[in-house]
Amino acid sequence: MKKKPDAYSMQGKPLPPEKMNEDDVLRIARQRAADTQSFWQENFDRAEKSVRFTEGEQWEAGERAERGGRPCLTLNTLPSFIEQVAGSQRQSRPAIKVIPGDDHGAEMEFIEGRKTQRKIAGAEVYGGIIRAIEQNSGAEAHYDTAFEHTLDGGLGWLRVYTRYASAKDFDQELLIRAVRNRWSVLIDPMAQEPDASDMAFAFIGDEMRKSEFTRRYPEARLGDVVDGARVSYWMRDDLVRVAEYFTREAKTRELLLFSNGQTAYADDLPEGVFDGETLIGVTGEDGAPISVIRRRKVVTWCVYWRKITAWETLEGPTQLPFSTIPVIPVMGRRRDYRDGTFKLSSLIWPAMDAKRMENYWLSAATERVALSPKAPWIATAEAIEGHERAWENANRGNPAVLVYNEGTTPPQRADVSAMPVAELQMASTMSDRVKSTIGMFNPSLGEDSSEKSGRAIALRQRQADNGTFAFVDNLSRALRRIGLLLIEAIPKIYDTERVMRLRNEDGTSAWVKVNQVVTGPDGEAVVNALGQGEFDVVVDTGPSYATQRQEAAEGQMAFLQINPQAAPLIGDKIVRNMDWPGADGIADRLIRTVPPQVLTPQEREELAQDQGQEQGQIDPATGQPMPPQPSPEEQQAMAQEQAMQMQAQMAELQMQAAQAETQAKVAKAEAEMETAAATKAKAAADMAEQEVRMAALRMSMQPPVLPTAPMPSQEGQM
Repeated sequence: MKKKPDAYSMQGKPLPPEKMNEDDVLRIARQRAADTQSFWQENFDRAEKSVRFTEGEQWEAGERAERGGRPCLTLNTLPSFIEQVAGSQRQSRPAIKVIPGDDHGAEMEFIEGRKTQRKIAGAEVYGGIIRAIEQNSGAEAHYDTAFEHTLDGGLGWLRVYTRYASAKDFDQELLIRAVRNRWSVLIDPMAQEPDASDMAFAFIGDEMRKSEFTRRYPEARLGDVVDGARVSYWMRDDLVRVAEYFTREAKTRELLLFSNGQTAYADDLPEGVFDGETLIGVTGEDGAPISVIRRRKVVTWCVYWRKITAWETLEGPTQLPFSTIPVIPVMGRRRDYRDGTFKLSSLIWPAMDAKRMENYWLSAATERVALSPKAPWIATAEAIEGHERAWENANRGNPAVLVYNEGTTPPQRADVSAMPVAELQMASTMSDRVKSTIGMFNPSLGEDSSEKSGRAIALRQRQADNGTFAFVDNLSRALRRIGLLLIEAIPKIYDTERVMRLRNEDGTSAWVKVNQVVTGPDGEAVVNALGQGEFDVVVDTGPSYATQRQEAAEGQMAFLQINPQAAPLIGDKIVRNMDWPGADGIADRLIRTVPPQVLTPQEREELAQDQGQEQGQIDPATGQPMPPQPSPEEQQAMAQEQAMQMQAQMAELQMQAAQAETQAKVAKAEAEMETAAATKAKAAADMAEQEVRMAALRMSMQPPVLPTAPMPSQEGQM
């Protein structure tokens, strides 16, 4: 009978690991580094060119040389596009969310280490641990760094690694970091997954001077010739590279299915517990021994870490708690080519030519305007004969007098347009081309536009968001990979009995004691054990929790305005969303007034324990039994009475608010009337003053009255 092959789906069986010594490992590492550096070099060059262009290096050296001393201006508006997209991402951060991956993960629960003994779902525990790891790592800053690297260069990197939590114990912790030098990372060019999770190897290099390297590693060899050729990756000038070298190797293991339904790998079972067919000394519920009912070969992956140079293994090899290499690319726009290569583009890469043209036309317009006062003179030889030197220097200073020969045509300046309309029009056109190639338009940049209605502006802003959404989506893809790495490593790193801090979505903390060993009638058992059940990761993109809480509070207050009767039922929820000092304390008081039938079972249990109202409970202060808990009928009557009191208080508050609003409107109207009267009086005074001025002006315009001369006496004429 032909044996059935192992299930490898359609991906094919991976190559078995080679048996190599460290010299063979280094030889393969040198070859991989040389080939991978050659593969990535074009994208690294594009990234560096894009970064320099973003920072204002937008004229080639040859272009500046050709223009001589003519203006080469750079109006660098590109950082504003990058900051706009980066700011939008910071306001709507992608968040890792853990969900159950199988029925066991969905049923898994932990007991919170508080007096309430609240039960927490397994997915919530893993999510809280991941958020605590992010907070401990300062992950937001590292996510921002990698994202900005994709915007200005098209390529960024994140990584997950482990370290000892302190120098006082042997507990380890997980951390998230960004790689500051994006050009120091080389990953397997044959990786096919969008998040490169199937990469077979990766390098993260760090250059140091030879003197520093010799001081740190005095026994290590230095060699700059690798396999007969000089490789700049390992040696450059006075620098030597020390690289973290990750490898991913396939491992064949035997998976066993036991009669009690549990599975395990054969090499994970300790000696003396498994004889090859049954578990020694262990029986099922029916008393029968637990035996293997099915087995098959599966392929798993092991990841190893080394710190190497071209010729030495300085540290390692160390097996990591991951099945994939914990180096995560955050890429920009990607275009695949037929030969298997691809090119990565930053946000501003498509706009570089349009930006160059805009700079050129602005420089041309500036040059023309600057030269307008120094336009050349047009003159006949006879007009300036004998005064040539003065006319040659006329544009270099401000001469008071320019002499020309009498009887000739006076020299005149050549016509130069005072406003270079064509150049400015081309510059404006290229500015629009920059926006269209990037995919961002005036509304999304905070500028005025032709759109007037809010809907039209929102649609244009959404169009800009769609044009740049690929970058945000690639960051979300990287965060999902980080979440999967953490879920895989958490049970292996946090494998001892310890108290774990969980960070909730609202920023509060909870504490869970994991891997707790308890002794019962059947012996020792582990409760709150990590590593049981399967979990998956999704990434939520949207407003942060603080923004959502603020929006929720505003919406709830608006809801109360149209339905004030709901205040006694949801008052504690509304207050808890407020940013007042002591809002949580007020909410804790309000929840005691909520009718019991409205509360959830968990809320009723926590409230009963907090208030100490459970029947038969002893008061720790007095040592006396607590009074019995009221009956449900008494609780309902008390709740109804409290609800009526709260409704009366709400009605009184609304009446007081309405009266205050009416008084404010009356005072405002009276103030407006007084202002109008004062304005009217001032206008009348101004009119009277104007009439006086007009009368005086009319008087001044009348002809003067001359005195009349006396008539000659008739007596004197006779």
